[in-house]
Amino acid sequence: MPCSICGRKFASDKLDKHEGICAKTAAKKRKVFDSKGAREATDATGKGVEKDPYAPPPRRGMPGNKKPPAKAAAPTGKEPGKIPKWKL
Repeated sequence: MPCSICGRKFASDKLDKHEGICAKTAAKKRKVFDSKGAREATDATGKGVEKDPYAPPPRRGMPGNKKPPAKAAAPTGKEPGKIPKWKL
């Protein structure tokens, strides 16, 4: 059976519940989405500021552009300055 508000079809036992919900949502007015406003950045005063299209993107990574701590080298079994046996 079709809904009297939106025209969608529902089973007869589910139609009553849907029409109650559909009537509530149909009564609300949705405001028009402003895509330009969504793209704009805002400054401290709340006024919109256009983004510079040629500005480089923000850098990602660790805060403060710090390098991650160096990991300890894995033991290789060699001593520095020692010549391997195959080179003798």
